[in-house]
Amino acid sequence: LRRVGDVVGTAVSLHNMGAFLQSQRELPEAKRYLEEALEIRRGVKEPYGTAITLAVLGEIDLELDAIESARKRLREDVTVGAGATNVRFLADLLRILARLALAQATPALAVELLSCAFRLGEEGFPSRMEQLRRATADTLESSRSALSDQEAAAAWDLGQAVTDPLGRLAAAMDQLDSEELAPSA
Repeated sequence: LRRVGDVVGTAVSLHNMGAFLQSQRELPEAKRYLEEALEIRRGVKEPYGTAITLAVLGEIDLELDAIESARKRLREDVTVGAGATNVRFLADLLRILARLALAQATPALAVELLSCAFRLGEEGFPSRMEQLRRATADTLESSRSALSDQEAAAAWDLGQAVTDPLGRLAAAMDQLDSEELAPSA
């Protein structure tokens, strides 16, 4: 693709290779491909592609316990993806931000964000809900176990009531930016 000058196609291919390597748990190699895809996407000013790649890199940073790096990437992601309307992307970003919230010891926020992701998923891509449930199971269980039943239910209800997911993502990111960085539980 590079030889024929397909810059966007090259970025997509690099992103897909990075995502595949992430699924194989080859995280440092995945980051290498994704960083190259991100550089290209930023260069051609492709906001949606940039946002998707930032989300995957943020998730990898969380998997590597690089919380500060994840937070910076996800902050940029929320900013770059501010015009996103793709429900699946928004649900994925909520899911990843919930992982960051849990890593920063804010389990009620994590439950709320996951609840919002589930609501979006049920409305926008019901056939993929099982995949979303599997992807969020550990984060949701860990978050709920850090709260009383009443606190967890209240946080879940807040997430279900969100009518502006983009606004909630931005507000959650602001909240996480203001939290003292806590070690992973």
